[in-house]
Amino acid sequence: MFEEEGMLGKGITVGKVQVALRSSDRSDTSIFGLLEDHANLDSDENEDLARLANDVCLSLMRKSDDWVSACSTGKWFSEKDAGKAERYYNELSNAEAAKFEKVSASLN
Repeated sequence: MFEEEGMLGKGITVGKVQVALRSSDRSDTSIFGLLEDHANLDSDENEDLARLANDVCLSLMRKSDDWVSACSTGKWFSEKDAGKAERYYNELSNAEAAKFEKVSASLN
């Protein structure tokens, strides 16, 4: 979530970005190796999470040849609707987590 001041006033934007990747390279320098390296963050400090998001975005941009497709969505909430923004974020997060649970269950 990012607090921002825009034409609609101060508020919060909740966004989701998805990128489908294809690469036969699985080395440490491949997009998968770079993302795995970023995933080893052992902090939940805001600065560290912001740096993680930045690093992941930069890695994806540098490996754009590996992209198959991408999509994004976002929703803006007024400053007084922070609770609604958090609920929307949780809905998005839970929907993605459910996908992994379905795949894990089908592999077992």
